Amino acid sequence: MQPLETTQLPGSVSHTLSILDLVGQSDIIVKLVMLLLLVASFWSWAVIFDKALRLRRLRAAAASFEETFCRAARSTTSSTASAAPGRPDECRLRRGHARMAPQRRQGLLGTAAMRDSLQQRIER
Repeated sequence: MQPLETTQLPGSVSHTLSILDLVGQSDIIVKLVMLLLLVASFWSWAVIFDKALRLRRLRAAAASFEETFCRAARSTTSSTASAAPGRPDECRLRRGHARMAPQRRQGLLGTAAMRDSLQQRIER
């Protein structure tokens, strides 16, 4: 028996399944949709990385502010209240210093009960 010969019919498509061949053989609408999906994918990954970087910076700023606040709460003057200009919580830091100033002058912050009460209020 002799093997059968295969012939290419006119208008038929080759059966290669590489990505480039499939894209090359596709219609213009399919190419546009795939291009749109590719652009949307890059854009969404750019948004994801941007948000992750912003979140990392915000966490670092929050940790820095908390350190500044704790340092300011331990100090006897409110000079460290201006150490965080432009921060969203700067107003809270200034108000906290203003509320603690009379207690500092009277020496009430030195008692253990007052420090514990202050620590609980800060944590809340």
